[in-house]
Amino acid sequence: MGGLEALALGLAAGVAAGLLDYAYAAGFGLAAGVILAGLAGLDPRSVVAASALAEALSIPLAYAAHLREGNITGSTQGRPWLLAAAATASSLGAGLAFTRLEPRGASLLYAALLAGLAAAALAYAASEGRRGPRDPPGHPALAASALALAAGAYKALVGGYGFLMVWAQRILGAKPREAVALAAPMKLPLLALLAGLYWAGGYMDLELAVGLLVGGLLAAAPAARLLGRTPERGIPLLVAALAVAGAVARLAWALATK
Repeated sequence: MGGLEALALGLAAGVAAGLLDYAYAAGFGLAAGVILAGLAGLDPRSVVAASALAEALSIPLAYAAHLREGNITGSTQGRPWLLAAAATASSLGAGLAFTRLEPRGASLLYAALLAGLAAAALAYAASEGRRGPRDPPGHPALAASALALAAGAYKALVGGYGFLMVWAQRILGAKPREAVALAAPMKLPLLALLAGLYWAGGYMDLELAVGLLVGGLLAAAPAARLLGRTPERGIPLLVAALAVAGAVARLAWALATK
């Protein structure tokens, strides 16, 4: 793929991913992956690498926009930074393993993990309809920690971090708007780690990353204004739809690759 083509494709994917993640925590990497790995056929690891770099540089603007819109009050519950530390730790091992797979194996794993994410999103939507995410079974801290670990691993492989971290914060009592707004800045340490890891592995496409960055920056302000205008239960359904689309598309690419 040429530099200008990668830049243009990254820009379009960045706007869509920024709106979906910064407004609904549907996952920047997940949305970018559906477009770039699923529809355009790029190596999923190149998409993860470029998305991580672009997000790391665009999140400060998204955070400032959420502060300006009053989406973050400073009185948050849900232990966001402890959850972020757990997610960052789990992402390292997952990312190291992913860089060592051959392309067809990486594509098949990518599709399988997206199918799993879709199932988790539908389970979340169903449980919310029955009793709400603040009344989980068992031990809330343990459930939230498990979700944080899963979020880090998923971020290193396919995306979906935002949705899983919102779920974890909600289990611990965070308010919906603040949980969504904080999901992005909680990723910063993890993103820096992943960008360096995949860059060292030779998967970084700088033109693609620049396109995603510009698109994410353009989406930051409108996304902050959109936050709260979609029913909370719509977020996991959106995640499930994205994951299914990405899984089907990437599986088709994998089966076509010899």
